[in-house]
Amino acid sequence: MESTDRPLKFAVVGSGCAGKTTVSRIISQQLNINFVEIDAVLWLPGWVERSKDELRRIINEETVRDSWVIDGNYRYLYDLTVFRADVIIWLNFSFISVFRRTISRTVRRTITHEEMFPGCSETFYKSFFTKHSIPWRVMKKWKKKRIQYRKIFDEKTFGDKEYIECHNQKELDQYVSTLGINKSLEYTLQREEQPEG
Repeated sequence: MESTDRPLKFAVVGSGCAGKTTVSRIISQQLNINFVEIDAVLWLPGWVERSKDELRRIINEETVRDSWVIDGNYRYLYDLTVFRADVIIWLNFSFISVFRRTISRTVRRTITHEEMFPGCSETFYKSFFTKHSIPWRVMKKWKKKRIQYRKIFDEKTFGDKEYIECHNQKELDQYVSTLGINKSLEYTLQREEQPEG
């Protein structure tokens, strides 16, 4: 019989392109719990944003459930996400690691016209020459996010829960193995960065 004392509510945070969605999806699939990708809820076709009130309503409905894994860094949702989680997983990866993945993903998506979310695909111009450029956002926010989460983890801001800080793929693999997940996240993330075919 499966253990019932295993954590069932996970919030995965960290810099853009650190691998939050991939990690969350694997935890969801392997533990058979609901996965919520906040960005996928936020963006409607044509890159139209939901209102904050509507986004909060949807995320609240998801995180009152008994089990879930959610990824995203939205501070105005913390009371619904990290505060309710049993475990906060911080992907505190180096800037070089994150930025290399950012460029790889962005180039791949612009070449293949892969949809990030239904009705939302990246163009070369949008990806590199607008304020919505993901590489630009990563460069701008990586340090800010690291300072923000360092404070949260040092002060245990959200109270009595597990605070898991992973500095690289090896540490992340070691943590998820304690959940009974044997699939290598490092391998999965490497495969994610390769074009199909």
